[in-house]
Amino acid sequence: MATPVFVMGQLRTVEMAVYVLGLAYVLLLWCPLLIVKFVEHRPMASLGLQFSSPLQVILWGLVAFVLSTLLLMGEIGYRIYFRGEDPLLATPIVSNWLLEILQQFLWIGFPEEIVNRGYLLTRLKESWGSTPALLISAVLFGVGHLALGDLPKAIQAGLTGLLYGWAFLKTESVYTSSLAHILQNLLGSTVVRVVLSR
Repeated sequence: MATPVFVMGQLRTVEMAVYVLGLAYVLLLWCPLLIVKFVEHRPMASLGLQFSSPLQVILWGLVAFVLSTLLLMGEIGYRIYFRGEDPLLATPIVSNWLLEILQQFLWIGFPEEIVNRGYLLTRLKESWGSTPALLISAVLFGVGHLALGDLPKAIQAGLTGLLYGWAFLKTESVYTSSLAHILQNLLGSTVVRVVLSR
């Protein structure tokens, strides 16, 4: 995201638009916290912000990470072998770990899990049951990634959303799906690159 640049005392239009859109995105991701607290008057635990069993959260999160990495391997294999993409471009590696970890906790992995699993999946589950809620939330997660303009990535995200939702339902903790999601975003491409290089 571009930072605001002042030219002659005014923000440049493009940078301002990017800055405003980025800020709006971050605020929207954190909206379920406000809705639960001030509109629904429910405890934050209703978003899955709880640790009933830390060991269970970690184990299910790691299982979901491993399975989602297999899905990522399929997507990247498709990119390399069927679309002819360069393996180095198809498997980006994190260059600035501190910034990437900060992004994962502030506006990518953790808040996306609060929205998609903590809020959406739990509310759909209350109305329609676990299986329809899991499928609908996974489809919406994939459609949300379609905004990146990449159909294979959106399909992989939808399937990965099934895994994250499954792990969430197993533990009723958003920390489980967040662990899997953040590990996937940070390490998934690196793992795939190592496996494909053999």
